[in-house]
Amino acid sequence: MKALKDFYLELVRRAVKLRPDMIYFGDDLGNQDRMPFSPRVFREVLFPAYREIFGFVRRHQGTPREIDAYVRETILELGSKRGGLMFTAGVYPDVPLRNIDALASAFEKYSKLHLEL
Repeated sequence: MKALKDFYLELVRRAVKLRPDMIYFGDDLGNQDRMPFSPRVFREVLFPAYREIFGFVRRHQGTPREIDAYVRETILELGSKRGGLMFTAGVYPDVPLRNIDALASAFEKYSKLHLEL
């Protein structure tokens, strides 16, 4: 398990240097009707590895300034004077409030930017 965790941790270290919009992980840790191991094994073995890997990613997430710039750039690239551009954002329990505020503020700040295109 350590070798696999170390592999994925190195992978995310390299990925965050590229400053992606999103990092996604998928695994196949389930059978049709149950987990392939007990909840105790998950908590003792897998969860600590997940916490380390995902914690690293979360510590390198976008700043409010980057969020503002992303919204503006997206409107400039995809917007139209006729409107029609729709943003969707996932707001989950682990998203810092400052990032949610930055997103809402950017939407308000640039709500008429498409009219200047």
